Amino acid sequence: MQAFRYKLFIVCFLILIFQNVSAQVKENQSAEKLSILTNDSLQYSLYLPANFENDKYYPLLIFLDPSARGDYPVKQYKKIADTQEVILAGSLNSKNFDPSSSFGSTSTMLQDITYKFKIDKERIWLAGFSGGSRAASSYAAKNESIKGVIACGAGFSDAAFISSNKSIAFAGLVGYKDMNFEEMIRVNKQLTEANKESLLLFFDGDHMWPPEKEMSIAVQWLMKEEQSDKTIFLSDNFREIESLRSAGYLYMSWMMASENSKVPQLFNYSDSLKPIIESTKGFSKDKIMFENVLSDETTFLDEFSFLFGQAVFSDVDEVSNIDTWKSRINTINTLRKNKNGYKKFSGERLFDFTWRLCIEQYNWLMTSRQYKQAYKAATILSFNTAFFLKPEFLMARAAAGSKDSKKCINHLKYSIKNEKLSKENILNDGLISDLFTEDELSKLFNE
Repeated sequence: MQAFRYKLFIVCFLILIFQNVSAQVKENQSAEKLSILTNDSLQYSLYLPANFENDKYYPLLIFLDPSARGDYPVKQYKKIADTQEVILAGSLNSKNFDPSSSFGSTSTMLQDITYKFKIDKERIWLAGFSGGSRAASSYAAKNESIKGVIACGAGFSDAAFISSNKSIAFAGLVGYKDMNFEEMIRVNKQLTEANKESLLLFFDGDHMWPPEKEMSIAVQWLMKEEQSDKTIFLSDNFREIESLRSAGYLYMSWMMASENSKVPQLFNYSDSLKPIIESTKGFSKDKIMFENVLSDETTFLDEFSFLFGQAVFSDVDEVSNIDTWKSRINTINTLRKNKNGYKKFSGERLFDFTWRLCIEQYNWLMTSRQYKQAYKAATILSFNTAFFLKPEFLMARAAAGSKDSKKCINHLKYSIKNEKLSKENILNDGLISDLFTEDELSKLFNE
């Protein structure tokens, strides 16, 4: 930003550009992809509220997506921008496994947006999903300008957020079937015990950006307005809590009511529901069941992660103790079919965790050319029922990277037959095409 302040005519020119950008976004009412003028390699998506006024100060909500898809949440939450009058921006550079991209793009976005528009300095927030959530929390702990974080599907990467002397409001949003469900409950408890402002909202879903309703409530909570005429999904929340209670999820419905009561606009009806749920027959027993299931889930996650690391990064070329891996996957599948709702949810979360752990590690290992380790990650994935990920094809690619033509061919044959792998998938894969001729690969489809 400093580079174009050297001469007055450049400043005037840029101010004109900024005004045109504001008018364009306002007119189109859609997310626009903008290049940050100090660095064309950095880009972000921007959306202005429907009734945007140049002379008015607005809250700013910046999104960090783990795959640098900042335009996705900006477009998904446009109604929130219109209803609650918030400027939305999403980084198109911030992504997992690259902290510099998250911190660098966030800092430059802040500088760029606060220069172009009038921003309420007491209402600058970061929202992140998964790894983007961890990046948002880490950045907020070190940057005085960030007043709140909306963490979707993940908490924070270290204790700096809790130990920080800063007053940062933290809203956690997580699906019932999200692999990080237990973590988000634990994080909310830690923040509460540390006398930090925290809110935890649940929704029916897995590891994903949350629905508009939950994001809207989180934004409203961050606003810190006692009274508001803005939509807050009152009737929808009441029905969801009542639906959970009617379905027998007593403790989960009580937690939802307790957290909702932290939002001024939701306090009256949410707080009145808590004693009703507590007095429901079986509440204490249900609470114990919920806590026991989460405890067992935590143990399983820790053990699986430890064994996965041992297996993938050991000196041997193949995954050993196959029966042990199959037994653990069978435990997950049994939980997914359990009649007890909490156990069934736990099974879905464990399933979510195991395949994501395998595929994320596989992708990282392939990128860093650790092909033998990637092969083992794909092997463990193959024990799962996440067939939509085509684990045999992933094993074939890893084998190709290791120049093991025999293994590669065997896995390709299986993938063609059982995973419905297309000819184009094989021919367009650089690792595989470097190992075989097109004629050799084409023959696989004629056998």
